[in-house]
Amino acid sequence: MDFLWNALLFSGKWLFIGLIYAMLFVVLLAVRREMQGHLTGATSSAAPLKGRLKVINSGSDSRIRPGARLNLSTETSLGADPANDLVLTDQFISAQHARFRWDGAQWQLRDLGSTNGTFVNQRRLTPQQEQPVPLGATVMLGDMTFELTE
Repeated sequence: MDFLWNALLFSGKWLFIGLIYAMLFVVLLAVRREMQGHLTGATSSAAPLKGRLKVINSGSDSRIRPGARLNLSTETSLGADPANDLVLTDQFISAQHARFRWDGAQWQLRDLGSTNGTFVNQRRLTPQQEQPVPLGATVMLGDMTFELTE
């Protein structure tokens, strides 16, 4: 009888440990499946990053020709300062003029407090506030005019 009781306790102990490991395995699989769903959902639901500025009028910037296309990255700063991602040397461009940002669905543009303003489709942006910019929109900085394209 004592032997039977010891065998039962021994078996129960290992069964309990096995159940704990099985539950951990199921939780791990569920977390993995959930994370894969979020990762694939994030990449498939967000539109791909595509953006270029087509130069319509290069103003007094002799380095850039009309018709040129300037690539935008996820966040692109524009201005006369060499620290900007796109350096524009037009005489009416401020050192830190504007910033394009891709939010996963569309482009946002922020005027960084420039002296002469930033315009989208001939409407002046409110300084320090992001504004959505649709593809095909005309963007003016200083004497320079661009079209936002893919």
